[in-house]
Amino acid sequence: MAFPNKNMHITEIRFQIGDRKYGRINLEQFRIFNKPAIIFEEPFIIDEETSFHLYGYFEGPIPASPFSPTLTVDGSTTYVAYQRIVMLGEACYKTIDRALGNCGAAM
Repeated sequence: MAFPNKNMHITEIRFQIGDRKYGRINLEQFRIFNKPAIIFEEPFIIDEETSFHLYGYFEGPIPASPFSPTLTVDGSTTYVAYQRIVMLGEACYKTIDRALGNCGAAM
């Protein structure tokens, strides 16, 4: 998983594949890196009928809407708090048409 945003808002993540929950991964030390990424030693193989959930914990208050400001630690105002997470090394074999179909289409 790569985190390409210049400023890190997420402090830790956890994920769940099907019924199995994995522990929390602390991301506090990622703030010192330019383009941080997590690379796992063993791959995770997810069947086509298995669910995948990724949860992230944000630091500080999250704005209720894009137009409601929140104050950050340094006193500046931010209007939207978001974080991009890019999956590295994804491979789709049987259901590639579902993953690469029309944008916004029901899967």
